[in-house]
Amino acid sequence: MSVWVDHFSIGVRSLDEAEAFFSRYLPLVPLGGSSAGADEEARARVYQLGHVKLALVESGRDGSFLARFLEKRGEGIHHLALRTDDLASVAASLAGAGLSAAKVSSSPTARRAIGVLPQEAFGMFLLIGETDAAPPPRREPAERIVAMPGVDAHMVFDHLAAAVPGIDSVKKFLAQHFSIDRDGGTHRGYSGDFDISQFDLAGYRFELISDASGSSFIVPFLAKRGPGFHHISIDVDRIDPILDRMRADGLRIVDEVDLGKGYKTAFISPRSAHGVLIQFWQVPDLTSESFAAG
Repeated sequence: MSVWVDHFSIGVRSLDEAEAFFSRYLPLVPLGGSSAGADEEARARVYQLGHVKLALVESGRDGSFLARFLEKRGEGIHHLALRTDDLASVAASLAGAGLSAAKVSSSPTARRAIGVLPQEAFGMFLLIGETDAAPPPRREPAERIVAMPGVDAHMVFDHLAAAVPGIDSVKKFLAQHFSIDRDGGTHRGYSGDFDISQFDLAGYRFELISDASGSSFIVPFLAKRGPGFHHISIDVDRIDPILDRMRADGLRIVDEVDLGKGYKTAFISPRSAHGVLIQFWQVPDLTSESFAAG
């Protein structure tokens, strides 16, 4: 049995507006036009972003699952989509742990699909579809680098992150039902008040963060939204021109830090980015792979 991550999805109110925004600041390559789910609940557009894929999804009708998501939480990261060649085995693994995976409509790239709801997956909505396609080959670091639009800079998509009350239990859950490798262990984040763990989840770089001080940024996030997807992280070779362009457009930049030795970081506020917290990391070498960043 093979299981791999296909894409992450962002729930938005307008596909056209979200596409215009993200295409201005990220090197999105459209993969076909808009597609509707079998039950007309949602419409989606899928894009290549370097070596990963993301989908923008809008509601297809009043009262849909996505309409309820937007009403309750606003725009933002909605789900992580995985693919497998043996959905029955994945479903059996989940059922064996007492999880009630729900059958959901198939998509153009999956024959059948099940969903693990956020209340059973530490706040994350996991959508697992069955397909005849083979897992994509792993690209080497140099093959993942793409040019940023509108500025003289390049990027590599690094990871998707989730904020959770405790790292060990979440990692155990993910390892039990999917696969984890290249585990960098758990260490203290750059500000010293939160813990971080980075690993490959079903071949996809993933990160878990949790509070370590009682006063980190994770505390108010969990109090307001509960556990779940927190941010996406993008490595760049030159962060200043990217931030300058965004500031000129009126985007809100937060938590900008120069860590020295060529490392800098900054976040684009979700208020400016359709509910998505976007972290940019300037790193000295985009071709290197480090599991100690954070």
